[in-house]
Amino acid sequence: QLADWHQKYSDQLSMSVNLSVQQLLDPQLPSLIERHLDLNNLPAEALELEITETAMLHNTEQIRLNLEKITVMGVAISLDDFGSGYSSLTHVKNFPIDVIKIDQSFVKGIVQSQYDQSIVNSCIALSKPLGIKTVAEGVEEKAQIDYLREMGCDYIQGFYVAKPLEADRAS
Repeated sequence: QLADWHQKYSDQLSMSVNLSVQQLLDPQLPSLIERHLDLNNLPAEALELEITETAMLHNTEQIRLNLEKITVMGVAISLDDFGSGYSSLTHVKNFPIDVIKIDQSFVKGIVQSQYDQSIVNSCIALSKPLGIKTVAEGVEEKAQIDYLREMGCDYIQGFYVAKPLEADRAS
């Protein structure tokens, strides 16, 4: 799909893809990704792979090895739903993470809740000195965008921007 969009619209587009635990544990994952990028004539920088913190509770050595090989190619790794599950700063320290996606459960209340503001601010403050980008998930209101911009969040994602679409309707 991304190769098609690159041909039709712009080679500056990128895509995020969720990975399952089974995919992350597959020793062939890095070569599979490299092969698909080559077959579709896509730069590695156009791909971001999303993983959950829960996935890293499994065979962490195999997952870390796969992620390191993938990041060497230039593919970005994002930690999805950060703060909502088995959050551990060890994941940020021990895995090659390029992006943390702040869970929508915290973003939802940032305009009203000092508690949610503190959590979102902490996630952003943690990421900056480590060179990790931040994405706020579940953004639905302009007031949320204004707050996130003021705090230095790098990107937003949510219904305020667009609802999920079929690929042929996304153009």
